[in-house]
Amino acid sequence: MATQRPSQLLGSLATTYDPKIYQIIVEKHVIPFLDCLPTKEKTALMTILTKVQDYYLGSGLVAFDTYTASIASKMEELESHIRMDRREGWETQVRIPFSSTHTHRTNALVVQGEMMGVISGKINEWLSILWTVGVEKGLEHKLVHKSLKFCKTTIESLRDCGSL
Repeated sequence: MATQRPSQLLGSLATTYDPKIYQIIVEKHVIPFLDCLPTKEKTALMTILTKVQDYYLGSGLVAFDTYTASIASKMEELESHIRMDRREGWETQVRIPFSSTHTHRTNALVVQGEMMGVISGKINEWLSILWTVGVEKGLEHKLVHKSLKFCKTTIESLRDCGSL
């Protein structure tokens, strides 16, 4: 029978146990061992871990799932608000001038404008992060590209949503 390598056993533990148990195993048994490595091996390991940390740091900053869920939810709210009273759509807004007799319409437009402002602000906040991760740090190009495509589609949806 062939001898199992430490990497194979560690990988097996990762898939066998719950992530919390695996974390305990690593913290209690693997990390103390790594700290006792000779200086040359410790330096090589630190180089590898720093590269890994930089690589995955970009992924955490992009927060694709968090931003897309938040923006999509806000878009759904806006579209629902527009559908609630179709008279508030683009065609009516163009034809009927603002006046005190159109209070309901004016209030709806203000709410829709605020909703669009929140969505635009969230996209603007995310674009700054995407620039930092993708351009300044040169990380996560595929994820940044996917995020930018989502932003573009959302902005087009804002443009075509039937409000303001």
